[in-house]
Amino acid sequence: MKIKTISSILFFILFFSISNALDGDIYDLFLPNGMKVILMEKHSAPKVGLGIYYNVGSHDEKW
Repeated sequence: MKIKTISSILFFILFFSISNALDGDIYDLFLPNGMKVILMEKHSAPKVGLGIYYNVGSHDEKW
């Protein structure tokens, strides 16, 4: 019973933290070299986050 209660509480905390993280305007931009940039503005905190992902490898090669 105790594990079920703790699991339920953790689920709701996780759910609401994810929903708050997605608040903000999201923009998709394409650079002239074909790179896609996803920009999300959120002015509630003075922070900057950066993630770089490249679609490269044998999965993305065209034959």
